[in-house]
Amino acid sequence: MATIKIDLDTDILPIVDVGMYETILSIDNMFDETDSVVYEASNISKNDKIYYEAHCNTNIEKYKNIITEYALNCIKDFFNVHMNKEGWDVKVLDKAWIWSPQYYNYNSDRLEFSIEIDDKEFAKLCDTALGDKKFLKWAYEQYKSYDGFMCLFPQTKDEFIQSICKKDYYKIVSAWFSYLGGYFIGKYGYIYDICEDIGCNYSYYDFLEDDKSKQIWLDAYDGRIK
Repeated sequence: MATIKIDLDTDILPIVDVGMYETILSIDNMFDETDSVVYEASNISKNDKIYYEAHCNTNIEKYKNIITEYALNCIKDFFNVHMNKEGWDVKVLDKAWIWSPQYYNYNSDRLEFSIEIDDKEFAKLCDTALGDKKFLKWAYEQYKSYDGFMCLFPQTKDEFIQSICKKDYYKIVSAWFSYLGGYFIGKYGYIYDICEDIGCNYSYYDFLEDDKSKQIWLDAYDGRIK
């Protein structure tokens, strides 16, 4: 039985938000409350410069990897639990990563991931989606262009068929599962929120890069800096 690999991301299938620019997932925002004593200790000490260096010496890649792990687990849960109950058999591949724009003017961070679906299941998905009038109405409203915005997603049944013929399979797949998930692309409707999980299981300390920075953090946190 042949399988089809389809590359997706959390922009076109908004299962979980991984945006880290001026959001709650920013590393400073994530740990500001839990580590507030660190800020207080550094403010009253004579070691502000040393503390500042430790504060800046964070391993952002490690933090992004943690977010990636949590986000991928959310995506696996979405397909393996929720969509499986709806009768859909989709495999989420283990490889995923966060794509970040060079500038955050128009884009934000998103999780890139892939799924595998066998050809018979994909054919069933296409037949079901294209025969569902409620889905087609939803897709037309969801993906229609307006002044100042050009949507490149199909908006009609014929356009979806054209995209399938061009092997742009991600369009019908992401649209269908977004529809089933009951949340809308481009709006704040993510089904999973990973902020609380990361905040409960990690401290700012976990993302400091070297032993010196970690010791400064511990000293500040314990109120031992004089």
